Amino acid sequence: MSGLVVLASFVAFVFADILVTSWLATLIGWMGVLVVIAVTFLVGMIVMRRAGTAAFAALREAARRVPTLTASDPVSIGDASLMFLGGMLLVLPGVLADLAGLLLVFGPTRVVVRGLVAVWVLRWSGISRVKATNPVPTDQVRPGSGEVIQGEVVDRSDDPP
Repeated sequence: MSGLVVLASFVAFVFADILVTSWLATLIGWMGVLVVIAVTFLVGMIVMRRAGTAAFAALREAARRVPTLTASDPVSIGDASLMFLGGMLLVLPGVLADLAGLLLVFGPTRVVVRGLVAVWVLRWSGISRVKATNPVPTDQVRPGSGEVIQGEVVDRSDDPP
C-alpha cells in the first residue's frame, strides 16, 4: 500500500510540476523558463558537490568519534544531507522541483525541514516519543546499563597470562 502512495505522490508531483512550468512559460516565455532551468541546474551541481563533500566529512568525523558523539553530529550530517537533496532537486528540470530545492538549500527553511524530517523519521522508526526523565543520572550511564541479569562475576585479572 505505501509503495502505491509513493508512486501516486510522485506522479502527482510530476504532473503539478509540468503545469506550473507551463504556466510560468506563458508569463515569461519558454526561453526564460529554459534559462531558469539551466541556471538552477548549474547552482544545483555546485550545491551537490559542496554538500556531498561536507556530508562525507561529517560522516567520517562521526565514525571516528563514535564513543564520544555530541548532539551536533547528527545535525551537521542532517544539514549536509538536506543540502545535497536540495541540490539534487535543483538539478531536476521543473519549477516546483527548483522551489523545493531552494527551500532545502536556504538556511532558515532547512532548519524547519530538518525538524519535520526528524519527526517523520522518529514516527517511521516506531519511536513515538523520547522519555524526558532518565532514572540513572547521566554521569553514571554507561553502555549496557539497562536490564540487570542476575549472575556471578568471575574476576580473572589475577590469573597469569
